[in-house]
Amino acid sequence: MSNKKRLRLPFVLLIVCFLFSGAYIFGAPKPKPPPKPKGKPAATKEVPEAEANASANGAASTGTTSTDSIKNRTWLLSQIKVGEGDITLNRTQMASNNKGDYYILQFTSEGISGIAAPNRYFAPFATSEGNFFKLQPIVGTMMANNMNIGGLAENEYYWYLQRAVRWQLSGNSLQLFVQDPQKPDEIIMIFQAQ
Repeated sequence: MSNKKRLRLPFVLLIVCFLFSGAYIFGAPKPKPPPKPKGKPAATKEVPEAEANASANGAASTGTTSTDSIKNRTWLLSQIKVGEGDITLNRTQMASNNKGDYYILQFTSEGISGIAAPNRYFAPFATSEGNFFKLQPIVGTMMANNMNIGGLAENEYYWYLQRAVRWQLSGNSLQLFVQDPQKPDEIIMIFQAQ
């Protein structure tokens, strides 16, 4: 058996297990929005399209659609920046409570996969110019998921992840930029390489 087929076999088995174990497409309810900031909103300015595209690509971007730099690595969620009410996970405390394997993400050529809390998940994705990508619906196992680790419930994690539209790599930190049409402020999921 060739190496390519050998590498695909575990992935195919994972998909088959999802399909036959009663996997479902997550229609997670939207998490409660963080409290609105007090005071005047910051002024916004119009940015020319070329400048906006350059800043959207991020400092680590090469201008290509390749996800090679983030593939085949394990990424641990450390924080979700949502303005007031940021969610920060204490990975040391999670590990000491046998929850260190929760909220992890991996990119492969077939899609993303990982473990939320406690379910395994998968979603194919398509890339486009400037480190932009679009996830297909997330599917996963259906174990009880009444955990709230570090202020983050599994359905909230899926909600943010499903709406991620762009990535940026800076050293061992991966940022996923989340788009919420009802919230003009940027939401950023921050993962650290394991």
